[in-house]
Amino acid sequence: MINKDPASAAEVQFTLNGFTPSQFKSYTISQSSPNAIVASGQQAWLGTQSFAPYTATLLVIAGSQPTTPSAEWDLNPESVMVPAGLTVTLAPKLISNTGTVTLNSAQPDSSSISMSISAATITSTQNGAITVRAGSTPGFYHFTVTGTDGSGVAQKQGGWIVVSNPEASLAKQGDNQSGMHGTTLTLSVTLNPGQSGGSATGASILFTTNAGSLSQRIVPTDSSGNASVTLTLPASTGTVTVTAEGPYGLGHPVATFTETSQ
Repeated sequence: MINKDPASAAEVQFTLNGFTPSQFKSYTISQSSPNAIVASGQQAWLGTQSFAPYTATLLVIAGSQPTTPSAEWDLNPESVMVPAGLTVTLAPKLISNTGTVTLNSAQPDSSSISMSISAATITSTQNGAITVRAGSTPGFYHFTVTGTDGSGVAQKQGGWIVVSNPEASLAKQGDNQSGMHGTTLTLSVTLNPGQSGGSATGASILFTTNAGSLSQRIVPTDSSGNASVTLTLPASTGTVTVTAEGPYGLGHPVATFTETSQ
């Protein structure tokens, strides 16, 4: 504990979660003893303590901890971005030991997001599920999730939801085409930035395909928000899926094309 005020003492109240303090020692450097550490004797723990002006104090606290959890878990992820008005799913998972964790509650600190537990049980082979819905106001919002393992030990995890502007959209042209093997098809998307805060011009669109080949993978939009690629159908018969993805800064809009190689 460092009190940088040269004139006033600091009154500090301690709350130690997951640990029950019983005794402590202090080791202090102060204005009256700037070159030597002054140690106190062992004394009963005080939840409120006073630190003299211009001092640096180390507290060594003895006490007890509750039962060690039989299984520990993570929010997976603990921080994530979601466009305003949309949803994202957290998939809490075990990160150590084995057993079962039951999610008890998921509470945001602000009404600007809402949360609900859709799968409360976490095992080594099954993740949990928490659905988060973003409101209309962009910002950083904290939340807390509690869970209890099979031995009855409760754990608390906290995280952040970053609500961005409403996402842009991609309108697609050239979906549901078909052709013989090796045929070329033109696919295009038009970016509508909406209220995302971005521009239709110069956004990078990523195209990927599960079969065949594309003339380009990353295509910048023109002044009208258009980006197009040429798909060459594969030599095998079947369905070809092409995915177009907009920038994450615009909410990561996605459009999916389904074409047929005959």
